[in-house]
Order: sequence, then C-alpha cells, then structure tokens
Amino acid sequence: MIEEFAEEFAVVQTGQNLDKPSDLDTWHRPEMLWGQRPEWTPPKKPDFEWWIPWQDESLISHKWVITFLEDANISGQTYSSAWDNEHAILVTWWTVTISDATIIKTWDSEWDSADFYWTNAAVIAVDGVLELNGDSISTDWVHANAVFAYGSGEIQISDSNIDTSGDISWWIMVTWWGKLVAKNLTISTKWKSSAAIRSDRWGGSINVDGWTYQTSGLWSPAIYSTADITVKNAQLISTKSEWAIVEWKNSITILDSTLVDANVELNWQSETYKNIFLYQSMSGDADEWTASFTAKNSKITTKNGDTIYVTNTKAKILLENNEISNDSWDFMRIEWAAWGKEGSNGWDVTLNLVNQEVEWDIVVDNISSLNMKLQKGSSFVWAINSENQSKDISLKLDENSSWTLQSDSYISEIQSDMTWYSNIDLNGYTLYVWEKAITSTDMLAQDEAIATVGVANGEWYSSNDLIIWWIWVVAIVVALWICISIYFKK
Repeated sequence: MIEEFAEEFAVVQTGQNLDKPSDLDTWHRPEMLWGQRPEWTPPKKPDFEWWIPWQDESLISHKWVITFLEDANISGQTYSSAWDNEHAILVTWWTVTISDATIIKTWDSEWDSADFYWTNAAVIAVDGVLELNGDSISTDWVHANAVFAYGSGEIQISDSNIDTSGDISWWIMVTWWGKLVAKNLTISTKWKSSAAIRSDRWGGSINVDGWTYQTSGLWSPAIYSTADITVKNAQLISTKSEWAIVEWKNSITILDSTLVDANVELNWQSETYKNIFLYQSMSGDADEWTASFTAKNSKITTKNGDTIYVTNTKAKILLENNEISNDSWDFMRIEWAAWGKEGSNGWDVTLNLVNQEVEWDIVVDNISSLNMKLQKGSSFVWAINSENQSKDISLKLDENSSWTLQSDSYISEIQSDMTWYSNIDLNGYTLYVWEKAITSTDMLAQDEAIATVGVANGEWYSSNDLIIWWIWVVAIVVALWICISIYFKK
C-alpha cells in the first residue's frame, strides 16, 4: 500500500502504517525531509526565564506520519498517528490541499511543547499553506490538538467536522503568529481546558465564519484569545466556563453571531461568574497593554454572572447594535481579582456604546476607572458605581442617547450634547458628580462646572475654578506686557 501510495503521490514522504522504528525520533527528524529545502528557522527565542521548554530545547521533539516535499492536492485518504509527540500531518514550506480525508490523532504529549509549539497535533502547518476541505478530524487523548497553525504557517479549513476526546485538546489554534481561517465548522466538546477557538504564546490571527462552536467542559470557553480573533455568522455556546476570554494585548471581534453562556462552575482562580472576561494572567508575559473586545449585530445572553468582567489590564470595549440580556448579575464589573498583584490589579477601561441598549449595574472598584460613551441612539438603564468606590468615572452622551437611573450613582464627570441634559432621567434617584448631589437635571444645566473637571496637586477643581484661574493668568500676562512696553518706550 505504501509503495502504491508513493507512486501515485510522489510528493509525499510517509511512515504511515509502518511498524514503529526503534528510533522514531531519528526516523522522523526534520532534517531528513528539510535537507532538500532551505533550513527552517524557528521564531526568535524570547529572553524570559519562564519560557519552558526553551530552557532545554532537547525537550522538544518533532515527529510526523506524513509530510510533503512539494505542492500537493490530494483527497479521500486516511491519516492517523498513534504515538506521543507526533502529528498525523505536517506541512512545511509548500501549498497543500487535503479534501474529504479522515485524520486521526491519539496519544498525548508534554503540555508546554504540545500547546505552545508543535509536537502533538492531528494537523499542523509550520510554514506554507494548508487547505482542508470536507475533512473529518479527531483526536483522542490529552494535549492532542486538532488543527494548529504555527509560525509562518497558514491554514484554511472549511466544511469540516472536528472532534476531540481528551482534556487540554484544542480544536483550531494558533501560536507564534500563525494564521488560520475557518468556515462552516461543527465543533463540540465536554472536556476540561479545551477551548473551541484557541491561541497561545505570541498569538497570530484567527478568522471564523459560520456554524456552531459549543463547549461544555470546565475551563473551556468558546474562545480564548492571545491573538487577534474575529468570528462572524456563528453560534458560540459555553456551559461551564466563561464564553470569551481576552488575555494581554489581544482582541476578540464578534459579528452577526449568537453568544450563550451559562458558566455554572467557577474556573481555576475565578471567584466570580462572568461571560466576557478581559484580564492579564500571571504567566510571566504580563505588561501594560490593552485588551480589546468588540461585538456588533449579535445576541449576547448571560445566564449566570456578569456580562463583562475586567481585571488586571487596560481594556477597550465596543458594543454596537447587539441584543444583550443578563438573567442574574451585573452588566459590567471592573475590579481586583485573583490575577496580578493585589492593590495594583485594577485598570482603565474605555466602553463605547453605539446604537446599543444596556441594562443592569456597572461596578468599578477604587483602583479602577471607566471612560464611558453613549452614541447614536444608545441607552443605559440602571446605576453606575452605586457603592461609591471607584477611582474615576467619566460619562459622555450624544444628543440621541440616554441614561435612566435605577439607583443612586457616583461618577467623576458627565457631559451631554443635549440641551439641559434632558437625555438623563434621574428617575427620583440622586446622581453624585464628585460628591456633589444632583437631584434634577436642572442642577446639571445650571452648574456646567460639574460637567468638566480637572485635577491639580491631588485636589479636584470645577471648570469655574479653572476659568477663574486662567483669567488671572491672562491678566498677569497682559499686565506684564503693558509694563514692558511702557519701559521700552521710555
């Protein structure tokens, strides 16, 4: 069979269906297949002590069942790997299309090498382009990832089914700047730590279009992003984890999709339930960057916990024309949690609502701040910082947007493009702007000073104070100019 296969597809070099040699690592060593091509150079090693297994590169072994020596287009084959630290299919340098194939991966791997690098996937592209159409891909063990784009590798997968049967086994994944485009995939799992759409060290990009992605395992969100991930026209469901997680300086963009999150069990260090989670881990790659989340024209349903939770990172959030519902807790919570150094793990969040209706509380703790803008017919109903504990909160509404209070609220600054602040309904509650109690919108309109504030020497001053200060400055400068002019005329 191997001889016939090799004659039909001379581009393929394979060990499939052979007995395992006594030295499989030598049998599959990359140099044997890369010798006819320019040497492949892995990405530059980061200068971080925690960067295992780079500490000992001998821990990383690279094996495969089948790879390609030139461009190829094949279909209808079956590929399988049943050894640890081995891929069923590896693509380097070339453009390869595999259609209507069955690809099976069993056995496990050391977790760092499998998940951060490329040692134990069913299918992986390290360089070049791999196109997968109408394939059935399955893995059956822990740390057995399904479809993996690594380094300068690019994968395009469509109309395929993916199934994993083990913990810490991700379906579509990128690391080290890999690129992956997926269309019309059906994915579901019940396993732990197994996100449907996943990235890790140094990320890359993932673009997903269509169909269903469902996770029901603990610590298994529908999306975990350390990359730039965009999903459209899809249904994403998570039952025992957060629905979407953005870590570090990365992003998730959701377009025309349905998001459902039950989150019935707390995950890892989590102390609260939440749906959309933006945070910075303590893995060692932390820095002061900005995590981003965007959702447009989508349906976001939270059955348990906060809709959005931010901790230990700066964050930028855009919500536009979504249907957002929460059956239990708050809309947004920005506060300390189990990640980062306590007392300094709160950050600044920018929230932009565009043609967006939002209900329920916004909670901001005393080491965090919020800059919130309502635009193009947006409305917010409920309270902001009702416990008066935030560091800083500013709110701006355009003339077509509104805020209706359902509880007393405490903010630092408020601006409205609507005359007399008529788009703010206090609804019988009190709005405090830098501790000044506002019981009617007339008070806002009559005292514009509270709408814009500044800080000097640690104390807050109203815009009236600043105007008076600037008048004195101008008066002194004019007086000095007059005195100097008179002196020189003499």
